[in-house]
Amino acid sequence: MFHLGTYATYWSVRSISASPAADGAPASFRSPSVGHQGTRTAQQPQNGRERREERVMARYRVGLETRERILSATRRLLAEVGIEGVTLKAITAHARVGAGSFYNLFASKDDAVFEVIREAIESVDPDPAGAGTDTLDDLVDAFVAFMTGSSPIARIYLQLAGRGLTDPAIASRVLRSHRRRVERFADAWQREDPSLSEAEAVARAEVMLGALTGLGMTALIDPSFDMRAHANELLPSHQGVAVPPLS
Repeated sequence: MFHLGTYATYWSVRSISASPAADGAPASFRSPSVGHQGTRTAQQPQNGRERREERVMARYRVGLETRERILSATRRLLAEVGIEGVTLKAITAHARVGAGSFYNLFASKDDAVFEVIREAIESVDPDPAGAGTDTLDDLVDAFVAFMTGSSPIARIYLQLAGRGLTDPAIASRVLRSHRRRVERFADAWQREDPSLSEAEAVARAEVMLGALTGLGMTALIDPSFDMRAHANELLPSHQGVAVPPLS
């Protein structure tokens, strides 16, 4: 989530020059308008609070635009050169922003990369509001969609997960993401089979996610691999349905 105060604090250090009104009216007044009878009537002056709110909202919009330029540049670089070629210098150059602007929105290059991954995952999320309405079929479909429809980003995510073996900061982020995913799959398992205990549902979620990750890696290596058909075999509703052989 992005809070108004974050952008207000950052962008308040930027000078904003107000364009003078065409008729020379004071800045505290809006430009005169023409009434329905053809006479020009001056509108009421804005109070100080309204002017401050307008300035804050303008800075907020600029902050959002800058953030999107950074993320767009990061996405493009990840697709073109991969994680190893993505540097802070490359991101800021492609986004046409300074390093200071970048660091006011993201803590590091990895922070921007993880945000791109998060948005890609969220774009296929069957229950982004967290209402607890997603089924196992929904979650498996979303996992397959991420792995096959966002293959450059999925590849980057798996690479970052591997870096977590030696980088504690990345390991912490990947582990948090995995635990949230396990919780959602476990909840869906219990909705599918209310007789399952919490521990049993978590165990099944871990096994299913492990299998899906393996299938996803195969799909990324071999584009001809039908991940969806094999993933469906993991679902209780598809048990016994014939799928193509792995080789």
